[in-house]
Amino acid sequence: MDRADARRWLRRWDAQQERYLAAREERFRAMGDVLESVLRPPRRVLDLGCGPGSLSLRLLDRFPGLSVTGVDHDPVLLKIGSTALGARGGRIRWVDADLRAAGWDAELGPGAFDAAVSTTALHWLTPRELTGLYQRLAERIRPGGVFLNGDQMPLPSGCPRLRAAAHRWRQRRRSGTGPSGPGETWEQFWRSVSRDPALKQEWVERQRRYPSHHSAESNLTPEQHARRLRAAGFGEVAVLWQHLENRVLVALR
Repeated sequence: MDRADARRWLRRWDAQQERYLAAREERFRAMGDVLESVLRPPRRVLDLGCGPGSLSLRLLDRFPGLSVTGVDHDPVLLKIGSTALGARGGRIRWVDADLRAAGWDAELGPGAFDAAVSTTALHWLTPRELTGLYQRLAERIRPGGVFLNGDQMPLPSGCPRLRAAAHRWRQRRRSGTGPSGPGETWEQFWRSVSRDPALKQEWVERQRRYPSHHSAESNLTPEQHARRLRAAGFGEVAVLWQHLENRVLVALR
């Protein structure tokens, strides 16, 4: 796969994601705002479940002195991202690691990070896996650093009518179009990937790693995330940006 093809795949990925997240770019900007306000500015950031590097790219463009370590376990997305973006002059490093496994951070190298970020990724982890991840992050983020999780987090169970309204909004969004025009569905995107000869090796490996379609395992509210983060050693935890159930949860180390 050459860089031009990889960049086309990255654009398709972004369009497909925007079909489901109307405020995706606004969420990215909000996460950058938090990093700038808390760290003034960040220097070393860990991107968890980085995919093809959509969030990493935006942070690198915003903060000229930033370096990012992107971690993911999807060989297709890592191939697209590492080919499309390269190392950006040594500012981004790509790591193939499973966040669900013990010792997932073994390849990160020594030293602490100013921040860890994640967007639309950690809902794949079970509550138990998230607890372990948060405990490890508390050791990898320096004191005074920050963790940001941008993801879908449901409203409290005591708000059934509001939860139903948010669900109806998401369903309408998924059957509509993205802000840049009609976007592929998740299923259409992956069917196209499976037919691309340049991604055949990565597609076969992806099928080996994920033999069945993994559905969302975690449906934790922000409060349930916050309890786990505080128990792991984080201090202040709060939602600092929200669009319906699309939120950015921030935890200070």
